Amino acid sequence: MTNPKHLKPSVVALVALAVGGGCGDPVDPVGGVVPAGAVVAENARDNDWPIGQREVLDSVYSKTGGKRWNDNTNWLTDEPLDEWYGVSADAKGNVLGLNLGDNGLTGSIPAELGDLRSLTELHLSDNDLTGPIPAELGDLDSLTDLHLSDNDLTGPIPAELGDLDSLTDLHLSDNYLTGPIPAYLGDLESLTDLRLHGNSGLRGPLPNALAGVPLNTFLWYDTGLCAPTDARFQAWLDSISDEQGALDCGDRWVLHLFYGDTDGENWDNNTNWLTDEPLGDWYGVSADAQGNVTRLSLVNNNLTGSIPAELGDLESLTELHLPSNDLTGSIPAELGNLESLIGLLLQGNSGLRGPLPDYIHLSDNDLTGSIPAELGDLESLTKLNLSYNSLTGSIPAELGNLASLTRLSLYNNDLTGSIPAELGNLESLTALSLFSNGLTGSIPAELGNLESLTRLSLSDNYLTGPIPAELGNLENLTALSLFNNGLTGSIPAELGDLESLTALSLYNNDLTGPVPAELGNLESLIGLLLQGNSGLRGPLPGHHSTSFTGTSPVFARPPTRLSRSGWIRYRPKSGDRTAGTVRCWRYSTGLRTGRSGTTTPTG
Repeated sequence: MTNPKHLKPSVVALVALAVGGGCGDPVDPVGGVVPAGAVVAENARDNDWPIGQREVLDSVYSKTGGKRWNDNTNWLTDEPLDEWYGVSADAKGNVLGLNLGDNGLTGSIPAELGDLRSLTELHLSDNDLTGPIPAELGDLDSLTDLHLSDNDLTGPIPAELGDLDSLTDLHLSDNYLTGPIPAYLGDLESLTDLRLHGNSGLRGPLPNALAGVPLNTFLWYDTGLCAPTDARFQAWLDSISDEQGALDCGDRWVLHLFYGDTDGENWDNNTNWLTDEPLGDWYGVSADAQGNVTRLSLVNNNLTGSIPAELGDLESLTELHLPSNDLTGSIPAELGNLESLIGLLLQGNSGLRGPLPDYIHLSDNDLTGSIPAELGDLESLTKLNLSYNSLTGSIPAELGNLASLTRLSLYNNDLTGSIPAELGNLESLTALSLFSNGLTGSIPAELGNLESLTRLSLSDNYLTGPIPAELGNLENLTALSLFNNGLTGSIPAELGDLESLTALSLYNNDLTGPVPAELGNLESLIGLLLQGNSGLRGPLPGHHSTSFTGTSPVFARPPTRLSRSGWIRYRPKSGDRTAGTVRCWRYSTGLRTGRSGTTTPTG
């Protein structure tokens, strides 16, 4: 009959039931009849029986090339487990230690090791193991020592290692591990020895949570990691008796990463790079008085590899010039974080691929010339801000192709020509700001298609013609600013459908006719500016003919200040509302307002 010792645990339970000791009594697969009332586990490993331990070790042997180990004495024999080379076990056969360092192991670390629940020491350093660190090692509740250094392990450090409450030593150095350090390692309250050095792919700031770990040894040099600069973290580093690290987080750290990722050792010119010299003395680098990098220009300098995403952390960078090199890979989306950037040159790198960053923010500079029509090819672009420059020419109709665009800010330039009707195709747009330019022509009715729009500001231009009734379709609109133009015709009654509208600014145009009674339906309105339209006639609208109540729209005083975004800032002063009546003020229109809030038509 088959010996149950060589069957898988799940099969063992079935065999035990099949060969029971009579009267339905199950048999313990280790030997003997299970006492009455006892339950046989479906999986023998769940009870840490030696058969389960032995099977795990069989897996380690087969998956790591056991036949070719330097020493495999007694492995896969019937000898007690603690007589197998590198194995220590207790009297019950539970594996307590596995020391196979420098023993010629190959392949990947078996996830089954996580089933050795009594294991306290796992030493697999100085081998040729590859692949990731199994997350299942986080199940080893009793583990105190985990040594995996000097292998070829790849992938991230599993966050599950943060569950090893008993761990005192964690050695992961000299591998090919990548990614950030999991914050969960900060939960290792017993950890005293952490070695991460020699993993150049480990990147990013050390987690602040580490500052609570009682380390005596912390080695993290030759990595892409950096130390947070806050006082608490720095004090913790200083308290470690053997701490050998890399750099504090900041621009110097970013340039170190850039050097490594683009093969800086083989650049045509790398003068002063990776030295302690001021960053402004490094070849191709300009820095301000505080040491912040403002310009990085390495044109035709034999750069290879990829552009690191961390360049997006150079907050003061205004110019990034890397043309005519051999850079490859994707352009990092993180470059979109560079709000000070006014110059980006990447041409002549045929291996670069993918979209430009989805956010272009070039406001408040001295940009001149026209807006490139090619911007319309950036399909993933979500925000385009070119405000406060000296841009000229017309707004490219091609911008209407930017299906993902949510904000378009072109205000305070010298743009001319008409507003392209194609902007009405931008279904995702929530804010359109074109004020303070020299735009002419009429307001396109197609803007009424922008159902997501909350802010529309076209003020301070030379727009003419009527206000399109289609703007009444913009049900999410909260602010409509069309003042200081040459708009004619009447105010569309459809604007009374804008239930979310809080500010309506139409002053200083050539509007005529009565103010639509439908504006009295705008219960959210707190600012209505109509002065400077001498052709407006008739009563101001309200819920009760010409009377204003406390729920009626406020007819605001002339603004004393305009915000940079062009929206009116108005807060009624105390006393502006008395006894539920809104007080009004006289404007240079054909409307006359009385002190009680009633209106009297003139002319």
